[in-house]
Amino acid sequence: MKKTLKKIIKYSSIFLTSTLVIVPVSLYTWYRVEYNQFISHSNINSNTYWNKDRTFLL
Repeated sequence: MKKTLKKIIKYSSIFLTSTLVIVPVSLYTWYRVEYNQFISHSNINSNTYWNKDRTFLL
């Protein structure tokens, strides 16, 4: 009984610790990917209707 309780505590703590590490890291990674994608799409140099002199092209 005591051995089983130790195993339960051991694996529960491993699961909890891994969850506390994996979830924030994955959320941060997801945020950075979305943020970089947003920045790349909103960058004025990537838009095709501007030329190098910043004059409007028709």
